Amino acid sequence: MADNTILGAACALAGVALSQAVSVFQSHRERKHKHQILLREKYEEFSNIFLESRKQSSKLYSCETSSDIMEIMLLDDANKAMLIAKLYFPELCDPVKKYIDAFSDLIQHTNDYYVACGTSAVRAIATGYLQTPEKQKKFAKIGEVYGVASNFLNDEIVKNSQRYTKY
Repeated sequence: MADNTILGAACALAGVALSQAVSVFQSHRERKHKHQILLREKYEEFSNIFLESRKQSSKLYSCETSSDIMEIMLLDDANKAMLIAKLYFPELCDPVKKYIDAFSDLIQHTNDYYVACGTSAVRAIATGYLQTPEKQKKFAKIGEVYGVASNFLNDEIVKNSQRYTKY
């Protein structure tokens, strides 16, 4: 009789332990799933912010005032992208930094053209401000560096998308 009582108690304890183990496993899976959903949402937000930032470069050339250029110079979208990368996607911090640096140079030189000509970069180009070969090469090089940095970050976003958007 004592053996049956011990066996019954052991079965009850095993059932409780098994139930707890299953509960812990399910809880772990649920937390992991929620984390993956959070990463996917943040990755989508990061990607959208980067795309919005790229739109600013086309607006840059048509800025009519120095204050318009300064508004873009704040790099709000690019800095938001950097913050999200630092918090969630550290492997993208270096490409984002290179993008921000190249975009800052582009903005600074566009502002320099504005200050020198008193007009937008498009008009500065049209009025001959960039007619000297040195100025043309410098402006082309700055645009090229920005384009390379922008394309590199875009490629890195696409490359890493499989890791973060699988759910």
